[in-house]
Amino acid sequence: MRVFVTGATGFVGSAAVPELLAAGHDVVGLARSDAAAAALVATGATPLRGTLDDAESLRRGAATADGVLHLAIARGGVDFTDALETDRRALAVLGAALEGTGRPLVFASATSMIDHGRVITEHDVGDTSSPTSRGRDENAVLAWARRGVRVAVVRLPTLVHGDGDRHGFLPMLIEVARTNGFSAFVGDGHNRWPGVHRHDVARLLRLVLENAPAGSRAHAVADEEVAFRDIARAIGDGLGLPTTSIDAENTAEHFAHLGGSLALLPGADIPASGAATRKHYDWYPTGPDLLTDLRSGPYLPRVTVPEPPVDDRPHDQETGMQVHRSDSEPTTPAPEQTFTGNVTISGYFRRDDPSRLSGARVMFPPAARTPWKVNPAGQTIVVTGGAGRAQGEGEDIIELRAGDLAWFPPGQWHWEGAAPDQEMTCIVLHESTVEFGERVTDEQYRSPCRS
Repeated sequence: MRVFVTGATGFVGSAAVPELLAAGHDVVGLARSDAAAAALVATGATPLRGTLDDAESLRRGAATADGVLHLAIARGGVDFTDALETDRRALAVLGAALEGTGRPLVFASATSMIDHGRVITEHDVGDTSSPTSRGRDENAVLAWARRGVRVAVVRLPTLVHGDGDRHGFLPMLIEVARTNGFSAFVGDGHNRWPGVHRHDVARLLRLVLENAPAGSRAHAVADEEVAFRDIARAIGDGLGLPTTSIDAENTAEHFAHLGGSLALLPGADIPASGAATRKHYDWYPTGPDLLTDLRSGPYLPRVTVPEPPVDDRPHDQETGMQVHRSDSEPTTPAPEQTFTGNVTISGYFRRDDPSRLSGARVMFPPAARTPWKVNPAGQTIVVTGGAGRAQGEGEDIIELRAGDLAWFPPGQWHWEGAAPDQEMTCIVLHESTVEFGERVTDEQYRSPCRS
C-alpha cells in the first residue's frame, strides 16, 4: 500500500512511518521544511513538500495514495482554535480526494476532548457544540464513510510517551514543576489520566489503516486510568522536588505553561478504555507503562538533581560535635502554596550519610497549620513552646502542649499547627522526604479537639 502521512516527522508520526515501512508499505510524508524532508528520506520514506494550509499538496498526496494517515495539527505559535480550523479544512481536502475510492483515511483524535468525569469508550460520541470539541471533527470525518471513504478515527490518550518526546504533555509538566520548585496535583489528585507508549500507537495506526471498518473508532489506550497524583509524585521524585496539592482555582495559573484551556487539564478526570480496540484488532501494548517510562525512561534521567545541602557549619575539631546558636540561624517563610498562615522555618539541617535524619524549627502563629502530609519513614514533633493541635488521618484532633512529643508512623497522612488563640513552636524531625497534600480546611481545623 502507498500511504500518505501528514505529521510524518512528529512524535507519533516518526514512530508510525518506520512501522509502516517495516510492514512492506511505501510511505509518502508531508514535509514542511528541508529538515523534515531529509528526516523522511533517512527513514526510506518519500517527502512531499507542503503544509496543512497547502490544499494542493494535500490533494496530490491523497489522490496518489492507497491510504491516508492524518496525524498533523497546525503548530508554531498558532492559536489552538485556529489550529483546529486549519485541521478541519485539511480533513475536508483529504476526504474529497478519496471520495468514492473505498480507500482508508485514518484520523488521529484525542480521548480527552470527548468528555470528562467518566471512562470514555470507543462507542462514545463527544460534544459537538463547542468549537474546540473533537467530537464535532470526528462526526465530520466519519460522514465520509457514506461517500465511499473507508474512514476511521483513532483516539490518542493525553499522555503518549516514549523516546523522542520533546513537546508533549510530560515534558511540559516536568518544566512546570522545575519552574515552580514543586510538582503539583489538584485537590486530592485522584483524577485519572490515560497513557500509551508511542510505538504501541504506531502499531495500532497500521492495524487500523489495514483493517478498520468504515465509520469506526479505536482507542490507542494502554494505561486506562493513572491517578494524576501518582504522575505528579513520579515527576517530583525524579526532580528531587516536593509533591504538593494545589487548590482547583489555582490550576490555570499554575499550569499556564500548557497553554490556554489545556492549563485546566491537570485537574480534569479523563480516563479512557481501550478494551474494545484490543479485542477487535488483537492489539496488546508491549511498551513500558506510563509510570515506568516516566521514572526510568527518557524523561527524568536527563535531569540533574541537586545534591542535598551539606551541613558544613563550624564544629569542634576534636569531638566532631556541632553547635548551632539559635541567634545565628536564618528564618524563612514556609511555602504559601502549602501552609495556612504565616509559618516560619529556621535551623533546617540534614545530616550526612550514614545518618538520614533531617529537621527544622517551625513557628506557627495562632491558627496556622501545615497541609495534610505524609512521610514514608514517619515523623516526630517536639513541642518547645505555646500550644497546638495535630491529627492523623481517620483519628481525633489531639491538643499539643509545650514539652509534648508527637510521632506519626510511616505512611500516615497527618497535619499539625498552632491552637486557635496561641502560637506554637516545635522541632520537626524525619528521615525521609515529605509529600504535601491538600490544605487543612477551616472546618477540619476547628473540629473538636481532644486533650
